[in-house]
Amino acid sequence: MTGTINIPRTKDQILSIVSQALNDVYIERDQRPSRSINFYNELISLLTVLSTDLQIRNLPKLDQDWYFSMEITTRKASLLIKHIRTMDSDFIEYDEAFPLIEKSVPLITVEEFADKNGCKPVSVRQWIRRGKLRDVIKNGNEWMIPKLLDPPTRGYKAVTYYTNGEFIAFPPEFNCMNSHPKKIFIAPTDETGKYMILVDGLSLNPIKQRLYSEEERIQIESILLSNPKITNDGSKIGVWPKINERNTIMPVILSGGMRKYASN
Repeated sequence: MTGTINIPRTKDQILSIVSQALNDVYIERDQRPSRSINFYNELISLLTVLSTDLQIRNLPKLDQDWYFSMEITTRKASLLIKHIRTMDSDFIEYDEAFPLIEKSVPLITVEEFADKNGCKPVSVRQWIRRGKLRDVIKNGNEWMIPKLLDPPTRGYKAVTYYTNGEFIAFPPEFNCMNSHPKKIFIAPTDETGKYMILVDGLSLNPIKQRLYSEEERIQIESILLSNPKITNDGSKIGVWPKINERNTIMPVILSGGMRKYASN
């Protein structure tokens, strides 16, 4: 295995990376913010908690086939070890990843989110219903919202949902043949009020390919949002170290009491 990428394999190296990530967040917040001040302050708090935990932990020194990775999503901060499948001078493929430490992002109610962001609870519920505020978590009949979420911008943005092969109970009228999809892509079209919905690159309805109405799109997206295991391409905030990497781990499907790998 060859490569010149500097990747962390010791406790001191990953602590240095967390410290650099914190510094980067401070600089962005103070000099070129693209998110709300609430967002940056919550991210700083999350990184500080992770750094404090790391300092008192005993971490193994990894050999050349493994490396530490820190990932931040809207729901949690994670320290992982990843196994290198292939590596060259500027690229890594990893085929295994194991979490060592996970810190959840605090959740708040719809009312708390509205108060924090100067909007009305009814607006927040509309954003959730219309699929504009994602990464929310269903708690009974109520929604809980991670503190790392900002209010959505105007308009509907295309999204890819990642399911890791989770079973999705699609309504019968959509005739979806794949109930264990790996990813679902939803995007508005030039046709007013119509959406394209693709399941693993194929139409949601493989028998009769068509576009979908606003209400149909909301129906599908509400199913996806209600499953806490499903993420989307807006979930990931950052991965450190800043290297080009590719996940080659195959999604796992649960079938009865057995684990099966989804085919590529």
